[in-house]
Amino acid sequence: AAVGDLMLGGRAEPMLKEFGPDYPFADVMPFLSRADVVVGNLESSISTRGIAVENKKFTLRAGPIAAQALKKAGIRVVTLANNHSMDFGPLALRDTLTVLDENDILYTGAGMNLDEARAPAFLKVKGRTIAFLSYSLTFPLEFFASAGRPGTAPGYEDFVKSDIEKARPSADLVVVSFHWGAELMTAAKDYQVELGRKAVDWGADLVLGHHPHVLQELEVYQGRIIAYSLGNFV
Repeated sequence: AAVGDLMLGGRAEPMLKEFGPDYPFADVMPFLSRADVVVGNLESSISTRGIAVENKKFTLRAGPIAAQALKKAGIRVVTLANNHSMDFGPLALRDTLTVLDENDILYTGAGMNLDEARAPAFLKVKGRTIAFLSYSLTFPLEFFASAGRPGTAPGYEDFVKSDIEKARPSADLVVVSFHWGAELMTAAKDYQVELGRKAVDWGADLVLGHHPHVLQELEVYQGRIIAYSLGNFV
């Protein structure tokens, strides 16, 4: 099961503390629990530290209880390549990776350097190995990781192609996530369609899109599903 954007700070956090970390997901658990794997886009850091970046309209951060909420929902994998993972800087990103590790939630798309950000998350389910990759194509570009800088994995075509081809021999299924498109736009942009199809051509079995905060179209291309935007979840 693949779900949209998850942001469990802000107005959600007091609800988690009052009603418990499983509260946001109570009514959808009958659906989520039927899935062998649930993956979603974590649209914030999980930390109490760091300083909000300047000149950015929305800076998102959630407290440690957010990781408990993800675990309660059965979310096994989160994608971090987006325009909010670095809102509170490298310190908050490091905290995010640590708390996800502590809750046995796999992640991909961000790290303390470019190699870590581009590294796939591998998950074995019922004898099959699934590789997850995640890339951002959204501003600010300063959030992109480099060899010596923490951040997110940039969705440059050569990176995506190389990473899929590296993961392919070790995985039965390869899932690629992109943070792309325009907010509130209900149809995919031409470049989304082009890159999504290329990802399938390069070996992806499933392409998942995030960032517009609304649903966009589903496409079956070469027998593989491309979900251009899964919208918001929580």
